[in-house]
Amino acid sequence: MNPHDPTAKTGPTPKPLSRPLRWLLAGLAVLCFAVGWAGVAVPGLPTTVFWLLAVLLAGKSCPAVQRWVYRRGALGRTVEDIVVRRAMTRPAKAHALVGLWGMMSLSAATLWWLAGPPPVWLLATLAAVGIGVSSWITFRLNVLPPTARPASGV
Repeated sequence: MNPHDPTAKTGPTPKPLSRPLRWLLAGLAVLCFAVGWAGVAVPGLPTTVFWLLAVLLAGKSCPAVQRWVYRRGALGRTVEDIVVRRAMTRPAKAHALVGLWGMMSLSAATLWWLAGPPPVWLLATLAAVGIGVSSWITFRLNVLPPTARPASGV
């Protein structure tokens, strides 16, 4: 198995988690999911990041939930690519970056419209978050060729 292959699943089989830890992870997953829903309405609060974190935490606490998410069509395959393979297809990366900067711009414009010119620190924070997430998508996630995507093995 090639360690540089983004489609390869490597590493030892993890040990089962204790019941209290599984409950803690499940509770954090629910909290992240709720914060993600709040992000739908609150400008500047990300949704996708919290939902991906919720899937990751829920998958650690209950593999059946993780399998259910991964089987949700194209969206499930994309989440599986990110969580398991640490990879995205080139079109998915492009869509993520366009969506990220579009929503960051909309958030800044909404804040400006509702409350007047926002403080410089707030604009700087929005820009820093956007640059950080863009860098992570661009440089930390491998490129997965669209034709090389394996069938979901989870």
